[in-house]
Amino acid sequence: MSEGPRDFKGARQTSLTQSRSQRCAGSASILGCQSIETVSLATAGYALFQAANNTEVMGDVGPAERGLVSGLLNLARNLGLVSGASLMGAVFAFAGTRVTFAFAAVLMLIAIGLVASRRTMR
Repeated sequence: MSEGPRDFKGARQTSLTQSRSQRCAGSASILGCQSIETVSLATAGYALFQAANNTEVMGDVGPAERGLVSGLLNLARNLGLVSGASLMGAVFAFAGTRVTFAFAAVLMLIAIGLVASRRTMR
């Protein structure tokens, strides 16, 4: 009466595929739910920011210090990326999605306030 060994992995994959296709049925993107347009837009925005930011930071640096300043700029950027992703991951793990987005919004408002206050000082 045994049906033989069941393929749980295959059944799980089928259910994941079905639920994904149901979720993404009305998507206009080529890749369905994975929006290449969104990734392209974010990449372009990040590239535009990097160019302007590097120009601003490196503008007043002499030729002898450019390597050092460039290295410190990249170190600071990577440390911020890693620590920010870790912090937001920890907030998500302990508090959930809504608190994570609220926390991110508060951090963005603080950053905007810091930039605005620095511009008024000049």
